[in-house]
Amino acid sequence: MKNNKKFKPLSLKLFTSIAGTVALIVAVFCLFNALFFPKYYMKREQEHLALTLDSVSNILNRKDFSVIDKSIELEKLSNDTNIDFIIFSPDNTVTYSSVPQSAIRYRAVFPRSSNKNAKGKNLLKVTPENNSYIINTNYLTALNTETIELFSILKSGYSVQLLTGVAPIKNGIVIFNRFILTLGVLCCFII
Repeated sequence: MKNNKKFKPLSLKLFTSIAGTVALIVAVFCLFNALFFPKYYMKREQEHLALTLDSVSNILNRKDFSVIDKSIELEKLSNDTNIDFIIFSPDNTVTYSSVPQSAIRYRAVFPRSSNKNAKGKNLLKVTPENNSYIINTNYLTALNTETIELFSILKSGYSVQLLTGVAPIKNGIVIFNRFILTLGVLCCFII
């Protein structure tokens, strides 16, 4: 008796199962990247801003540094961390800014009197070196950009505002998803 069933070659079955698995893994990576990575990134960026606040506080409190030395150290810190600073003296004049003067007017103004939001939730957080701060995400329509901004009044009397852009994460997600898709296609081709 002849068996009329057509058998697919084993290599085709193996290819489809491996290619399907690769496609599923790529889809899961892209989905998780799009859904969860922005929240993870925002949390890590907020922690990074808090640690940078401690570094700024340490520089401003250095008694052995001249004003020029402090400016140089703050410039280095701004370049190394990719975080912009606006530092105000106790009389509310700009002492140091890595933000162009024309862009300072677009900065968010943080409340100095209330540390609670409209729902009564405490907004005040504390860094590892006990510097209190408020953090916020702000969309600047005039500049068409979204920023994460930290505001703190240090014990020395200086007011510090740290700003970093959110655009790199959105671009990073697109680039990572394209990379994963390309890698998945390459894997299927190699299979």
